[in-house]
Amino acid sequence: MKSIMFKIVFLFCFCIQINAQTEIDIWSGTYALSYQPEGSEILIPMDTIMISPSRTLTEDEVAARFESDLKRWAIRSFMEFDNENFIKARRFLFDEENDEYAEFGWSELHKKDKINCLDAGHFFMCQSEQKDEIQIGDESFNSETGIFGIRLHFGLFHLKKLTLLNLKSS
Repeated sequence: MKSIMFKIVFLFCFCIQINAQTEIDIWSGTYALSYQPEGSEILIPMDTIMISPSRTLTEDEVAARFESDLKRWAIRSFMEFDNENFIKARRFLFDEENDEYAEFGWSELHKKDKINCLDAGHFFMCQSEQKDEIQIGDESFNSETGIFGIRLHFGLFHLKKLTLLNLKSS
């Protein structure tokens, strides 16, 4: 009987571990960052950034309001930073106490898993469905690639996730 109980507990713990390790990381990768001047259809390349998982924080390392999501990413710019400097990013909070999507009117979109955003301090970036029209206040834009961001004192920018194939053809 003890052997069967041990096997059941072991199998249960193994399944939990496998599930924890298989969380899909929608953010990691290399992105081309472009700006589209108002009234223009042309995208002007600005930078290339790389996003990679960073150390998950502990509750002791964050303010109480951030304890619900401790996962973090590191964002490196090919233009603005050297290899040792990076920006830390975290997911927008969306729980019983905090809804950072509400400021932009995106709470319902997030509930339907149609938008997810990262906060990197002086800018944030979001993934939506490709070619979706995104409303920000009184303005809207078409998210051609499904990935966009807003930078403080600069405005909207577009991102395109690069693959090895994209990098080789450049």
